[in-house]
Amino acid sequence: MRVLSSVTSIFVVALLAVVVLPAPAAEAQIGSGPFEKIQPGVRITTSAGSCTLNFIFDGANGKVYAGTAAHCVSDVGEKIDIWGFPDFGTVVYDDDARTDFALLEIDTKYHADVDPAVKGHSGFPTGHTLRTQTSLGDHVRFSGYGMVYDRTTTTQEERIGALFSDDSDSYRLYGPTIFGDSGGPVMHDKTGKALGIVSAISLITGMTVGPTVEGILARLSGAGYDVTLRTV
Repeated sequence: MRVLSSVTSIFVVALLAVVVLPAPAAEAQIGSGPFEKIQPGVRITTSAGSCTLNFIFDGANGKVYAGTAAHCVSDVGEKIDIWGFPDFGTVVYDDDARTDFALLEIDTKYHADVDPAVKGHSGFPTGHTLRTQTSLGDHVRFSGYGMVYDRTTTTQEERIGALFSDDSDSYRLYGPTIFGDSGGPVMHDKTGKALGIVSAISLITGMTVGPTVEGILARLSGAGYDVTLRTV
């Protein structure tokens, strides 16, 4: 997770003093064996340490993708692990300078193991939010492997925050996120839709900030990736 010490926007990169702090690499998943599925909310291991996977995306020619935060990966071509699914994905898009989103292409041998449902939230996502569908104070939900929160299933999956603001590109909210949650899914409770991904915390406001799924899809389209969010 990034720590923003000057402004809350993650997109005005020239104005930020940013510290990139994913959680240290985990030796094992807390409290159980290897993951049974590749799905939003599971822990991933990268060159930077331990982060969280966000949503599943479908592309052309049967390709399947998942996302995480760009600051969790080093560059295009890096192989990413999930406990139980070694080298499950390869980084094919790394937009660290703008949206802090990385797209991972999932190896075809693991396609049958993919589940679009967020871990602990079988009814999410039903789609992705648009700015017109959200309001100040709306409840949001998280599923991820932030430090300390990774100790129990309840704290991994049952955290709730409140939306402060969002537009087509980014959001700001108050909620319990910490290092290791980076890249994880942010869900809009009222609609059951994907709102965004965990990216950074502002030291000034205490807000969690990050890109919206609406904005991520727009930037992927501009980069030549014709992908759609896979829903439950």
